[in-house]
Amino acid sequence: MATSYLTFLSELYEEHMEEAAFLYEHRFALIEDEEISWQDPHEFEQRFEAHLDALVIGETHAKKIAFEMAEGGEGPERHVYIRLLCRHDLCPDFLTFLSNTEFEDASETLAYSRALLCEAPETWATQLQSEIANLSQLQRYAVLPFLAKSNALDNSISLAFLDQVQDSATLTHLLSYISTGATQFNRDMLAKLSMDKSAEKSAAFVQHLIEHQQVDPSYYATYSDHLHSTALPWLACASTPDLTPTLIQKFSSQPSNSLCIAAGIHGSLDTVPLLIAQLSNDETSKAAAYALFTLTGAPLYTEQTQEETYDEDELFPVELEKFKQGEKPKNAEGKPFSVTCVGLSQKPEDWTQWFQQNQSNLDRTQRYRFGKPATARTTISGLRAPLAYHPLRAYFAYELLVRYAAGTRFEPSAEVPRQLSQLAALQNWSAKTEAQFTPGAWYRFGQLCGVAT
Repeated sequence: MATSYLTFLSELYEEHMEEAAFLYEHRFALIEDEEISWQDPHEFEQRFEAHLDALVIGETHAKKIAFEMAEGGEGPERHVYIRLLCRHDLCPDFLTFLSNTEFEDASETLAYSRALLCEAPETWATQLQSEIANLSQLQRYAVLPFLAKSNALDNSISLAFLDQVQDSATLTHLLSYISTGATQFNRDMLAKLSMDKSAEKSAAFVQHLIEHQQVDPSYYATYSDHLHSTALPWLACASTPDLTPTLIQKFSSQPSNSLCIAAGIHGSLDTVPLLIAQLSNDETSKAAAYALFTLTGAPLYTEQTQEETYDEDELFPVELEKFKQGEKPKNAEGKPFSVTCVGLSQKPEDWTQWFQQNQSNLDRTQRYRFGKPATARTTISGLRAPLAYHPLRAYFAYELLVRYAAGTRFEPSAEVPRQLSQLAALQNWSAKTEAQFTPGAWYRFGQLCGVAT
């Protein structure tokens, strides 16, 4: 039986919605994949745009299909629908959709806030601000970052309001846009909350307070035992040499991945032997290797062969029968399928030998980044490196703000073209301001703040 033109269009728009939702979700999975380049998601971003453009062209019919799928779907489908509303400049439709949404937790609001930040016209800020009082608390989380970015956030956002966000990623996302200087936050209460070492969200408060210069990082260094370990790398981004003894002490009492990363960002050569020791710890070896590379830039790479893993539903019947008997699928050479990965060495002897051979060329009174006395330029190089360790890029971006007072905020989770634009702006800024900074010295907001002895 022939398919009607209307049915054909409906199926076509459904396919565009499904593909766009998949690409949105897959892009964020790629961003967190440490084995690929930060530029690799660009292909998926382009494909997402093509599907979204097709829905825009479909106008009313496409919008109807998108609404039905978003209403019965989850975050990815709703993200696509909201971006479609933004393209059509339909703020009333968005408010109706949002007000009818019942969120189970704050993390579900991320798909909404990301859509608004990507697409919402600036004219929406006034309309959203006028309706925010009519929204539930979780519904407000969806619009707060956009309102803050548009400088349309009033002073009604209280500390108690934000303290109810239990998800640390969501809280960090909110606080990265909300400026305490524009709200009625109580600085002392924020400091108190950030000192809760039982909660990962304390890292979000520490990060926010330091950036807005409401609490001196030295205060946190003094009371670091009260901080959750995930706060340490953010603290190291604005550290002085005074943090070195604290980090050394923690290696003997509370070693962790976050501590290793903090030591790498801090940049003191005094932590190198302690990081090498952590290579023998299976739980911290990978973080220790990346921290050592961040400090020394030593190109100690090794090849590792890993056999493929399989889900039984991916195998053909003959392969499945053999797999259940313990025989893995084999390639044309009769060997099990495997992948060869190149990564930083996690062997203590490799790093010990390198450090013994090169430490005479290093000055322990200086702060180091990739084997050179640290500057804004060396930090930017960590953002540009194709295979930069993804978690470190967020810290490098933050360090440029709080240590060197960079004029551009870098967003490591932004779409690739936006990242490239921000990197170009940072390089221009670095070229103009490089003479202001002494390589290897400790700075905070562009001011010299400490010298190692």
